[in-house]
Amino acid sequence: MAYRIAICDDSREDAGCSLLLAKEWAAARSEEVACEIFPSAESFLFRFEEDKGFDILLLDIEMGRMDGVELAGSRGDILWNLDKNADIRFSHENPEVRALYNAYFHKPLSHRSHELLHTDLTAWKMPTEE
Repeated sequence: MAYRIAICDDSREDAGCSLLLAKEWAAARSEEVACEIFPSAESFLFRFEEDKGFDILLLDIEMGRMDGVELAGSRGDILWNLDKNADIRFSHENPEVRALYNAYFHKPLSHRSHELLHTDLTAWKMPTEE
């Protein structure tokens, strides 16, 4: 079974990075993913009305007319039902994220995690980029 992932981001570059990371995550775990990219909250909502079968929603917070927070609020009941049935509801509950913090970042909001996770996305390239 492939995880169905919706990536909602108005930046093609950021959506591409999310897509690449999702595929790398799946490959490292011998999982399959089927990703769909939506350039706006409105385009996602249009598709979501037809198909609510996404397993993972990656929402950009800052977008055009409707941002990720407004999107979540506008469909809160539907998203809440998806979320409450998920095996892992919060990133900090994910065993892999917890192991990463225990072994490397030490704790959320630590100096080390801030230095490594809060970066300028335009100052570096993905390993697959030249």
